[in-house]
Amino acid sequence: MLHQDLRGAKSTGRPKSTNLDEMTIEEQNAFLRMENDILKTLRTLLRK
Repeated sequence: MLHQDLRGAKSTGRPKSTNLDEMTIEEQNAFLRMENDILKTLRTLLRK
């Protein structure tokens, strides 16, 4: 499990956790790219 959404399934309309095993390669790519962008943004913000 890569990620857990602590808001719960009701508030997001999505399941709480993301499981790469159940995704297609394209979905995995999109998910990891999105996660990478978020981490890059966070790193930039934390540096300031």
